[in-house]
Amino acid sequence: MKSKNLVICDREKGYADAFARYIMQKEELALQVQTCSDLSHVLSIQEQEGD
Repeated sequence: MKSKNLVICDREKGYADAFARYIMQKEELALQVQTCSDLSHVLSIQEQEGD
């Protein structure tokens, strides 16, 4: 089964990190959460995952 991923992209890194911590506390969601501050990083994550 493929794991679920959530990428939070926001220029405010502190906000993105805080939101990621909040989401990761929600065990029922069972998500892997990553944060970034620009679209190019999102695209590189997408390429790595092969989606």
